[in-house]
Amino acid sequence: MARTAPRLEPDREQVLETLHQCCPACGGRLRYRYDNRHTVTTLIGLVRLRLQIRRCENPGRARYHTPYRPEAEGSIVLPRHEFGLDVIAPTGAWRYREHRSVLEIHRALRERGVAIARGTVTHLLDRCDELVATTLTGNDRLCAVLARQGRAILWPWTGCSRMSGTRSRGCCATASRARCRRPETCSRPAAPT
Repeated sequence: MARTAPRLEPDREQVLETLHQCCPACGGRLRYRYDNRHTVTTLIGLVRLRLQIRRCENPGRARYHTPYRPEAEGSIVLPRHEFGLDVIAPTGAWRYREHRSVLEIHRALRERGVAIARGTVTHLLDRCDELVATTLTGNDRLCAVLARQGRAILWPWTGCSRMSGTRSRGCCATASRARCRRPETCSRPAAPT
């Protein structure tokens, strides 16, 4: 359902820059080209992220004109999502640790000042399930997809795995073989020591 009232203006703005100034494919300089703005609802209020996008300007290279986004964006919010990871994490914890209903979770988020619809809580629980699924053992197909992709979101929140009942420690596709539970089948290169 569409939003019935306009969203409030963000309380603060955070500028995110890329960590690297060189293209990961060719080693050439990544030039600053434009800003993207992304408004995110967090537990401390609305935050407008101003993302400084860079691009490789070497014609004929693999990443020519491909946008290079700030790495820190992934630690705050999922791509194309409105709610930050700091909202998704307690939502999953309340559901799977404390066995709260969607209505109770909605009420708890509203008490913390998060403007959220009840149906959106279900959506956040689905995102939590997807993130937890990347860390569970026995999901070889997902691990293979993430390993081919070469990157994934490293989910710092542990202990909500409703399937295994154990703490999640990462997967072969999230960080490195050093953290992989099955290093013998991991297709990622070993982490440098």
